[in-house]
Parts: sequence; C-alpha cells; structure tokens
Amino acid sequence: MRSTGTARPRTLPAAGTTIATALRSTPTANINPVTDTVARLMAALVNMFGVNTPTPPANPLGGVAWRVFRSINTALGFVPLAGTPTVSQPDPTTGTVTGTWVFTQPAGLDLNYGFSQAANGTVHVYTDGTYSYTPTETARQTATATTTDSFLINAADSVASTNLVITVPVLPFSHTAIPVTVGKLPVGVAVSPAGPAAGYIYTTNLGDGTVSVINPATNAVTATITVGGIPNGVAIIPNGPKAGYVYVTGTRWYGTHSDQYNGVSVIDPTTNTVVDRIAYAPDVTLAVAASPVGAGYIYVEVAGTSGNYVSVIDPTTNTIVTSVGVGKGSSGTEVAVSPAGPKTGYVYVANTGDNTVSVINPATNTATTVNVGQAPTGVAVVPTGPKAGYVYVTNFGGGTVSVIDPTTNTITATIDVGHNPWIVAVSPTGPRAGYVYVANFTLTSPTTPTGIVQVIDPATNAVVDTMIVNTSYNLEGGIAISDAGKVYVTNGLDPTMWVISSG
Repeated sequence: MRSTGTARPRTLPAAGTTIATALRSTPTANINPVTDTVARLMAALVNMFGVNTPTPPANPLGGVAWRVFRSINTALGFVPLAGTPTVSQPDPTTGTVTGTWVFTQPAGLDLNYGFSQAANGTVHVYTDGTYSYTPTETARQTATATTTDSFLINAADSVASTNLVITVPVLPFSHTAIPVTVGKLPVGVAVSPAGPAAGYIYTTNLGDGTVSVINPATNAVTATITVGGIPNGVAIIPNGPKAGYVYVTGTRWYGTHSDQYNGVSVIDPTTNTVVDRIAYAPDVTLAVAASPVGAGYIYVEVAGTSGNYVSVIDPTTNTIVTSVGVGKGSSGTEVAVSPAGPKTGYVYVANTGDNTVSVINPATNTATTVNVGQAPTGVAVVPTGPKAGYVYVTNFGGGTVSVIDPTTNTITATIDVGHNPWIVAVSPTGPRAGYVYVANFTLTSPTTPTGIVQVIDPATNAVVDTMIVNTSYNLEGGIAISDAGKVYVTNGLDPTMWVISSG
C-alpha cells in the first residue's frame, strides 16, 4: 500500500526528531506494479551512488550524479514535491508563529517525515499539516524588525527526499511604559492577589501620608486613603478570611506634623478605610510582607532602639505575637516570604549594614544569616518552576544580584547587572512566570539618571531583557508584578507610578 496525493504524518514526531527516525505516512492506495518495480530499481541505484539526499553532495562527481538522477526521478514522479507554506504574524505577547505545510508524492509512494529545530526557537510540527514556532527570550531581546529564523521539514520516499525550509519572523520585545499620577513621592507598591479588590494596585505615598488605589483595567486612581505619618512598605494578605486586607508600615513625620502616628495601618479593601492600627513607637516600621501559607502572618521589618528585628503579626487579631532579631542596617525596602519550594513560609530580610540576609524559620522564629554582596537592599523568592524557593537579593553597593539556594543557604550564582540594583520582584504567573525583575537606575549622562528594569531568566540566571522606565528614577522606589504580567514601578521623585506592558 502506498500513499497518493497530499501526504501528512499520522502522528506527531517528538520535538527534534531526525529524518532517520521520522514517522511514516498512512498508505491510501495500491501502486501500479510497473511503477513499483521502477521505483525499486531507482532506489537501488541512488543508494549505490549515495545520491538519495535532498541536496547534492559536496564533491563534484557526486553533484553531477545527484543532478542526473534527480532529473530522471522528477520526470518519473519519484521526487516529493513541497508546497508553499503559510506563515502567520507573530503573537503579540508570546511571539509564537503558526502556519501550514504540505508535500505531495506524484507517483503515490509512501512518504516519511522529519523536521529540524530552529536555531533560536522551539518548533512543533503537527499531524494536521500545521506547525508552531516560539522564539526564545534571548532571540526576542536581540531581534530587530527584520530578524528571522528558519527550520526545515523533510519528506522522503524510497527513492528521493525533499526539504521544505520555512522562514519565520522573530518578534522583538516591545515595552510600553505609561505614567499614572498617584500621591506625592510614592515608594511602596503591591498588587492585591485576592479578595474584593483582587488585581488592584496600592502605592504608599510618603510625601503626603496617603495610599493610592489604582484600577488595573483603567489605570485610574479610584481611592486615596489617609494613613498618616510617612507610609513606606505595603503588603496584602493573599488568602484566608482577611484576603485582600492591606498592611502599611509608617514612620513619624520629621518635625511638627498633625499626624505623628508610627506603626502599621490596616486597610479594609471593601471600604478603603483604615480599620486598625498597630503601634510600634518609638521603634520605626519599615518593610512588610504577608505570608501566603499557614496562619498568614504579617512580617514587619522594624528599626528598634536596641537593634533591628522582624515583628510577627497575627492578622486575625492584629496583635504582635513575637519578634526575631535580624542583621544591621536593614534597608527598609523589602522583606519576603517564600511561597513555594523546600523552605515554604521561611522569611528573608536584606541587611544592608552587614552585607547579609537573615533567614527566619517560621516554626521556631529563629534566624540564621547568609553572606551576600555589598549593601543588599531587596529580596524576592521565586514562586514557581524548577527554581521555586530560590532567593534573589539585590546588592546595591556591588551592582550584582545574589542567588541563594534555599536548601543549603549558599550562594549559587552572582549576576552582574552593572547598574545600581535596588529592589526586586518575581513574576507569579504568565509567560514569564518565575522570571526575576530588578529595578535600578543608571546615569545616562553625569547628571541624568535613567530608571531601568532588568529581567533575569532563573533557568540560566542571565539578563534577557531591559526595560527603560523613565529618566528621573529615585532609589526609594517599589516594584510589583500582576498575574497578567504587567510591571508596576513607583518613582519617588515625582507623583507617578509607571505601568509597563510587554509584548
């Protein structure tokens, strides 16, 4: 039994399948006995001369023989014919290109298929005559408007074989940064993971003692909440009966001010009002994080009169249940709780003054330290993928990012980002789930600071993307990433939060 007309594979070869192990098409008709005999003879001849390849051999005599047999076999209908493939426009988010392919065999011989992988992307070839191509992150980062990649599909019968080369466009990454006017001097930012305001964005505005609430669909400020003092960190409970409740750290105003509150404000996301306050005076509350596991405790970084510590709050009662001493000179920028991996629920605090990270065991409320780079300021934990639980620390003084293995508490990589890394966040879901985003600034001229966000692939620990945010970025900023993949960066030099969309 031999196939006739248009032939396609009946099952999907595995990615990277070679021509030698390609699958065979389904026979559909009886072949003419004379054609079968001639095909067997020609197959023996081309195999004997080694010219049964889709392209001519490099040696001159082999090339001549290949062309002679190719001409004869084409006339006899023994050469597979490649149709014209279709190529779609790239998906604007993933860069994936789809299309169709087809071969015909005029003499009705069986066709076997194989395909190659592209140099800069992943190819899948399907049994219905379609394919998909997805470029790598690195390829998109370096691509221009005219960059292409290619792969081939091969069809072979018993006599001859033919390559169909498909060329596809590589979509460059593009970023749109939109400024949203919020309160004065915004520093902290968080995206609500759950509750009545899931997806809404909250910024702490130290210049006017407020919290701005932003609708992610419209990028409009829907509420401005007065919390008093100098609000700094912000965290939102991800689950449980208090899911969506917002916790904001605040310090006293310098000098005389009507609101001298110092502590943690609790905001009800339904009413956008402060419903509770947890006092810490004279100590100063800095960063804050909400645990996604267990009792959902709130962890507050505090600069105490006798040393820095992390305070643990039970959100059910909004009472302080314990405190744990940490390192010197904590930055007040970030504290993180591991959402996954071998140390789920562990708490990580960057200690700027002694170049360490404190690791708190939530079961015992005891801390160990890990030496990192110079002047660590930010910390975040990968929530998903093969690197789930790995900890990324920005070292402002050294221009690097340290990667901590949570099992051993050892540094497994030091990534040179070449700028002034201040804060860090990790994408929770989407096409870049688990990717690490580092916000920093660099001087494009001796007097012009430029805010940038660099994206690190946790699989390779390589910087695969760089986003320009604005040209007046302040160190005292924050960064957060939504489930939809939008990046939110606050700019402490003016009343703006930048919304970065990628594609």
